[in-house]
Amino acid sequence: MILQEYDPANALTIGALTVAFARTVHYLPTWAIRFLEPGGHSLGYTADTGPAADLSDFFAGVDLLLAEATLPESTTVELHHRGSLTATEAAALATASNTGKLVLTHFWEKHDPESQLSAARSVFTGSIQLAVKNITVF
Repeated sequence: MILQEYDPANALTIGALTVAFARTVHYLPTWAIRFLEPGGHSLGYTADTGPAADLSDFFAGVDLLLAEATLPESTTVELHHRGSLTATEAAALATASNTGKLVLTHFWEKHDPESQLSAARSVFTGSIQLAVKNITVF
């Protein structure tokens, strides 16, 4: 295996996959990732990001969006300063992106994932699941 530095401004080809990147809003340099396979199926991964990143165009039409839902709905940190999403913000991104399926992940232990799932369902009408060990979505 050869390790190489990549330029996130350009898509990569890894085997048969095309991998593209978009800068997120986070206190550390972080990139959202979009994977596209030759058959046209796509997966988006938000990484850590705040809602100010506006990733809806980047994730437009992905079959599956894996989105972090770290913060509780009651968060009071201003939008442009936040580096994480609530479940409803993740769901709003899925809706704006016309995503086929949404998987919520990156929960804090002190927050109830089921209540986050319920909050997301109030915004996104598509298929939503919580990320759990050995999940199958396709």
